[in-house]
Amino acid sequence: MREIVITTPTFGKFTEQPKVRLREAGYTLTHFEQSKVTEADILSKVGNDTIAIITGIEPITAKIMDASPNLKAIAKHGIGVDNIDLQAAKERGIGVYNTPGANADAVADLAVGFMFVLARDIVQVNRAVLEGSWPRHFGSSVWGATLGVLGFGAIGKKTALRGRGLNMRVLAYDPYLDVKFSQAHGIEQAGIEDILKSSDFLTIHMPLTGETLNMISAKELCLMKKTAFIINTARGGIINESDLYAALKDKVIAGAALDAFESEPPADRSLLELPNVVSTPHMGGYTYEAINNMSNGASDTVIAVLSGNAVPNRIVYS
Repeated sequence: MREIVITTPTFGKFTEQPKVRLREAGYTLTHFEQSKVTEADILSKVGNDTIAIITGIEPITAKIMDASPNLKAIAKHGIGVDNIDLQAAKERGIGVYNTPGANADAVADLAVGFMFVLARDIVQVNRAVLEGSWPRHFGSSVWGATLGVLGFGAIGKKTALRGRGLNMRVLAYDPYLDVKFSQAHGIEQAGIEDILKSSDFLTIHMPLTGETLNMISAKELCLMKKTAFIINTARGGIINESDLYAALKDKVIAGAALDAFESEPPADRSLLELPNVVSTPHMGGYTYEAINNMSNGASDTVIAVLSGNAVPNRIVYS
């Protein structure tokens, strides 16, 4: 048998096509469909027949790899691979792949939606109206404001283009910035400090790594305008949540919108309960179109890799 273990319940949620293609290619599928899948759950299903794993946010550990001695590929149903032990995969010669760009429009849409929600304080005003009030509430303009984009991959680029469509001045930082793209679309390259000081809206689109952990802490927040808003649709841990709580409580910045948290769901709800915070349950990539794109992308990757073909979206090489 040649088995593919699928640990994420969202794989093929809205279309059978990716599952059909895998079966037609000769693979049997073991698919977890519950909402929370643990290491123990995965260990109970993998074995000698497991040659590929398709994962979402579930932990793919060295122990799971060792329990799958014939494992050839781990395909991420999404972008960020911080749930996969990359060093363990490298040591064992297992390729790790993601689906770049598959959910870029979905996440960029949410980031831009957050701008309007924050600028006009829509959540708080809606709550006031539901409670019987009819406030005359003043907000900020999005049109023509300055947007800072930290991380200029597929999602950062999509967000920047939406900002340009709103007549925004867009500043972008990435250690590997696509200069040709930015110049073609009127996007300015800038350093992190300049972006922090200049932005009315700061949006984060970077992976969580050792370098980006706590990248935005008290020092960085204090550089921002008191009228500025920060948006994180990337990964929790990039913003230090304790420092963000203090900055929001003390009005160091005006507000925050968060789709990603250090622990999910957050055990400490104090940050969520601040009136100038908007929070969502890490749903940035959850549109029908994005889920279909990720599922098809992951299945195509697995089929190509197991057929001996090279693919461009490899994260880890042996």
